[in-house]
Amino acid sequence: MTYARITTVILFCASNIPSVRAQRNSTDNVIQFYQWKISRDPDDFFNYDKLGTAYIRKGRETGDINYYDLAERALKKSLELESSHREAISATVHLASVYFAEHRFKDALQYAQKALTFGTGDMSPYAIIGDAFLEMGEYDQAASAYSKLKESDRSPAPHQALA
Repeated sequence: MTYARITTVILFCASNIPSVRAQRNSTDNVIQFYQWKISRDPDDFFNYDKLGTAYIRKGRETGDINYYDLAERALKKSLELESSHREAISATVHLASVYFAEHRFKDALQYAQKALTFGTGDMSPYAIIGDAFLEMGEYDQAASAYSKLKESDRSPAPHQALA
């Protein structure tokens, strides 16, 4: 049996595990829900951000990179509707995550750094900044970004996870 066939068999078996199917169905439901919300209110930036986040999750679940393109479009629409106020941080960080997943490290770095300018106290952009610098071989800058995360880890605030 070839490596490709073994991989296909493993992936097929894993995709039929009930919890994996349920998670996939859950993500599909979230996507459909936010598509419906957008059809009812196409000027709400929040719904585009949530749709983009669901597409990121779907891309991670399936390995289908087309979902990152869909996420990018939804997130750019969110930022088109709201890009200058603190509320834009979520879509900005999510777009940085999309670019990182697509190995567009300079773009990921740019958006993660922009997210910090909103001054919300959200430290999650430093993870993307550190990872982007690491991938670009800028190890000292990566260490600096990671150290900011370590400093913030001492705070009692709850941590937020993406998708």
